[in-house]
Amino acid sequence: MNRAKVAAALAIAWIAIPTIVLGESAVDLRYVLAYPPTSEYIEAPPAPDILDGPFTAQQYADYVSAIGEDGSHLATYLRVYGFVRGYARTWVERGTHRVLIERVFEHSSGTGAGALFNAVNRSTSAAKQYQGAIDTAPIPDSFGAKLDEGSGATLFHDYVGVLLKGNDVYEALMGSDTDDLTSALQLQVHALFETAPPETIPKSQWTNPLTAAVTNSFRVPSSFIVVGFVVLALVLGAVLLILLLALRRPKAGLAPMIPNMSPDGAYWWDGQRWREASSDPPNSASRSADGAYWWDGSSWRLMPAPRPFG
Repeated sequence: MNRAKVAAALAIAWIAIPTIVLGESAVDLRYVLAYPPTSEYIEAPPAPDILDGPFTAQQYADYVSAIGEDGSHLATYLRVYGFVRGYARTWVERGTHRVLIERVFEHSSGTGAGALFNAVNRSTSAAKQYQGAIDTAPIPDSFGAKLDEGSGATLFHDYVGVLLKGNDVYEALMGSDTDDLTSALQLQVHALFETAPPETIPKSQWTNPLTAAVTNSFRVPSSFIVVGFVVLALVLGAVLLILLLALRRPKAGLAPMIPNMSPDGAYWWDGQRWREASSDPPNSASRSADGAYWWDGSSWRLMPAPRPFG
């Protein structure tokens, strides 16, 4: 089946799919995603090549195209399998080249979500960048993988975890150009599983997208499905490259601040909560020339030893 015939079949299938109408009590997808492992992660602002916030099937396809991948049929593929809406969050850790991306793809039923999950699983292990599996066996209906992107000075490592829960597919994507984030990825996928609700659409309202009308209207070869979905697992590399290059660009330094210290000097206020000054000093406080001390407004304090990641 050539691309033109597949595109035509997908268009017919899309017409046959019933429209999913979200109720007023729809789950806020922002809060089904897990928080980063540390408070040092800063959320990236959305841009054409950075996905952060709610997205539709077409917006996801546009984003994939913006990072240089083929998103031409992606929106239709997502809709065929009952994609309803999605949400993405992208963070960069201060002082490192570590990136964390989380996404949720809500579907109209568990059947559609399962079809997407299986397609991404197959395509990930078949990718040329695939370096091996990451054990996520303790987490039901999940898989993990390591992929390497680039080479030499531009080599960086992708750690991908994908989870199926209810009518949703979740992704936790971590990356670094130097660090092994295997354990960190395992912990983040577990956090995602614990945060995610059993479903985001009540099971009584599920609508199976793979109806007889759709099934009879076209038959997409399995290999084409895998190629169509491979981008879902591998766009991480392009996103990480964009963010890591942005991290390497010279930036104007933050204006030094005088932290608001507690009366006993043991804590400082970050605007939301008190933090321990001895182990978690403010990043925007003035540093000594050698970086060994930070200024609390009245005295120099020794910087704590770096904390292990994960």
